[in-house]
Amino acid sequence: MPDVVAGEATLIDTVFADGTPVFYAVIVPEDFDPRVQYPVFLALPPGQQDPGLTYNISNGWYLNEAVARGWVAVSLAAPDGVLWFQGAEQYMKEFLDSTLAWLRPEGGLFHIGGVSNRGRSTFRILGILPNLFASVTVYPGYPTDAGAAALVDVPDIPFTLWVGGGDAPWIGPVESVRDQLEALGKRVVYQVVPGAPHVIPELTDGVEIFDVLDAARP
Repeated sequence: MPDVVAGEATLIDTVFADGTPVFYAVIVPEDFDPRVQYPVFLALPPGQQDPGLTYNISNGWYLNEAVARGWVAVSLAAPDGVLWFQGAEQYMKEFLDSTLAWLRPEGGLFHIGGVSNRGRSTFRILGILPNLFASVTVYPGYPTDAGAAALVDVPDIPFTLWVGGGDAPWIGPVESVRDQLEALGKRVVYQVVPGAPHVIPELTDGVEIFDVLDAARP
C-alpha cells in the first residue's frame, strides 16, 4: 500500500513496468481499512493533466465530499506529459491492477469521470476497459472517434453528462454523445447549466458530483 495520509489528498509517485514515471493523487477516508470495500472514484485531471493541477483539483474539488461520504478518490497525472486519451491510456489497466493490490473497490468496479480533457480521457479509457466501471460522470466530456465507436461494448451503467450553457464549443459534442448513448439504450442524464462556462462553478465543491456518484452505487 502506498504511503497515503487518511483524510487528506496525497500525491504519490511511482513508475510503470516500462520505467515510465507517473504521479497520482489519492484521497481515502479517515477510517480507511484496506480490507474493506469502498466506492472508488477514478477522476482523471483536466488541461495538460500535470501533477500540480491533478493534486489541486483533488484537494479542492473532491477532498471534503469524498472524506465525508466514505469514498476513495484517485486521480492520475499524465505520464511523461502524454494525455490519457492520446496514448497514456495504454497504462490504465496496469495502474488499476496495481491499485487492486491495496484497494478493494465496491462491487469490484470503479466509477470514472472528470472535466474537459479528463472527460475525453474518461470515454477513451471506458472504450478500452468497458467492464471495469460502475458509472460515468463528465462535466463536460465527450469521446474521440475511437472512444465513440467503442461505446457499443459498454455494459448498462449510468451516464451523467453536464455542460455549461455558456460553453458553446462543447455543447454540440456533448449532445451528440448523449444522442449516441440513448440510441444504444444506455441510461443517460444530460444537464445544461444555464450560463455556466467550460468549468462549471456549481460543481467545484464536489457536492453535486458526489450526489450523482452516490446514486450510482450498487
